[in-house]
Amino acid sequence: MTARSLVGLLRDARGFTLLEAVVTSAIFMTIVFGMMTLYTTSQQAYNYGTSQAYLQRVGTLLQERIQRELVGSIALQTVDCGPNSTANLSVMYVTPGAGGSGAAGSQRIFCLWQQTISTPPGPQLFRCQLTNFAVGDTCQSGTTENMLTLTQSQISTQIDAPLRVANTQFMRVACLPASSGSCGDPGRQVVSPLVDVRFDLSDGVNFNAQAAINGLRFAFSLTPRN
Repeated sequence: MTARSLVGLLRDARGFTLLEAVVTSAIFMTIVFGMMTLYTTSQQAYNYGTSQAYLQRVGTLLQERIQRELVGSIALQTVDCGPNSTANLSVMYVTPGAGGSGAAGSQRIFCLWQQTISTPPGPQLFRCQLTNFAVGDTCQSGTTENMLTLTQSQISTQIDAPLRVANTQFMRVACLPASSGSCGDPGRQVVSPLVDVRFDLSDGVNFNAQAAINGLRFAFSLTPRN
């Protein structure tokens, strides 16, 4: 190849124009943005699904524990107890005891209540032992237990969103109303204590603001067997 031919070849070779560079950059950024959006959406879906499965498991365990203790009690009242002074946020109950001598065999009185906490982690569900089966009785020192610390959520730890409850309710059912809503029929009166229990469990991921449901809702009714 002669020197003249080489010079002509170099003269004809062209780089990218400004328009081509801009178009290439725009396409590249679109692909990167799409991949980031896909990753973020997938991560959010994974967090939501993991959170929902965890809340379902813990909520079921919590529901079963509440049912086991209240159904097995020999007496209960949906009254203010412990530090609670808000209607329908607490229940007081007496365990039957195992018989025999000593504290392990005697009856014990407990209070279960939702305590509103304005700072993180938010409202919690507590249980403590009482001295008297009386309205407004306070907790014995050193007996308060947080019911939401049964297990820890991996997803809650990752996103720094510990468990909290909302819309808790312990409500005594006095009768089964007719279709008209009236409770005047003696045949519909509830003789044994019947209590409706409800709570919403959340770790900050699952909630429905429009329905005022903070997380997954658990609701059930129970009556003591003893």
